[in-house]
Amino acid sequence: MKRANEDGFTLIEVLVSLVVLSGAILLAFETGANSVRAIRSAEQKTKAMEVLRSEVDRFAADDGVNARVGTTKDVKWQIAVRALDGDYSWPNQTQPYLVTASAEPGGAEIETIIVRRVAQ
Repeated sequence: MKRANEDGFTLIEVLVSLVVLSGAILLAFETGANSVRAIRSAEQKTKAMEVLRSEVDRFAADDGVNARVGTTKDVKWQIAVRALDGDYSWPNQTQPYLVTASAEPGGAEIETIIVRRVAQ
């Protein structure tokens, strides 16, 4: 039989330490899972931005000003075009357009201005 002043841990101390250890392990797993979700989200957004940049560059290289919709590398993208108001006919006979591109999944967006020569 043990006496009260002998070395060792009581059952309460062991249970409390197990509860604390379990909480720490659960917190570590939750943090890891959140990190994996954040990495996947960042990868999706990066992929979407790459696709959008490529499509906006392709659009800027064309002479058209029509909106476009498409899918590239499993990313659905959309390009909207709006002529900016004002008299831009002088000196170069050009017209600026606001180009807004968006993609899903990833939620990426690009907004830029391109200039087209006005047909005479």
